[in-house]
Amino acid sequence: MTPTQTSCVAMAVAAGGCAALQMSANAGLKTQLGGLWPALLVNTVLLFVLIAGAALVTRQPLLETARLPPVTSPLYVGGVCGFVILAVTAWVLPHLGAAQTIVLVVCGQGLAALLMDHFGLFGHPQVAISPVRLAGLVCLIVGVLLIRRGGPQ
Repeated sequence: MTPTQTSCVAMAVAAGGCAALQMSANAGLKTQLGGLWPALLVNTVLLFVLIAGAALVTRQPLLETARLPPVTSPLYVGGVCGFVILAVTAWVLPHLGAAQTIVLVVCGQGLAALLMDHFGLFGHPQVAISPVRLAGLVCLIVGVLLIRRGGPQ
């Protein structure tokens, strides 16, 4: 593996850790703020502030509407998916616990990633589903079952 690939693996693992922390924090916010919508609003405002701050620090402009290139509408699904991830995990985590919620999300990510690769969705190169890749998904599913077995039913 090249140094760049090693760095990418480390960053991806760190992002996965952040996703786990985010889900737990969102569930806690939902409880402390008295509802799902206030928690999501707080997260959205914080996200906007962080994006704006990063744009200022890096001296990269936010969207310039006069020069905004056309974007194919299916790519806007990212915003919808972000909403679903935040809302569902904040709701589900108190009922299933952190471990079950997170491994179920990872299992869904694995399945979606295999399908995106297989069909070459969103402009990604097409990579066929192979028996080895399916075995990886099966391992994720087995992991879900093992973690569910030891947690709340």
